[in-house]
Amino acid sequence: MCIATQYRTPAAGAQASSSETSSPTNAVSASATNEKTKISKAAFDKIENGMTYEEVTGIIGGEGELLSEAGNKGEQHHAVVYMYEGETLGSSASLAFLDGKLQVKSQIGLQ
Repeated sequence: MCIATQYRTPAAGAQASSSETSSPTNAVSASATNEKTKISKAAFDKIENGMTYEEVTGIIGGEGELLSEAGNKGEQHHAVVYMYEGETLGSSASLAFLDGKLQVKSQIGLQ
């Protein structure tokens, strides 16, 4: 895993605040808390059409990455698609919800 840390130099005469600079230690701890939830084949197989996003996240153990959204939440025909990385390199799953219910699930390379 490569972690890039950006250091900002204050303008002449200005002092850097603690929020403007970061240390490698802070970058590592922030990265650890922002890890994406991974999906296993076993969890994918438990997910069924008609489930809510909350039911799905309960099975997987966390939220996915929002890929697309159409319409407004709570209104008819609101559609969202979430993506989860798999546990092995290059594997993933996509889950499409319409009006709060899972309509389509697909995966590639889950083991």
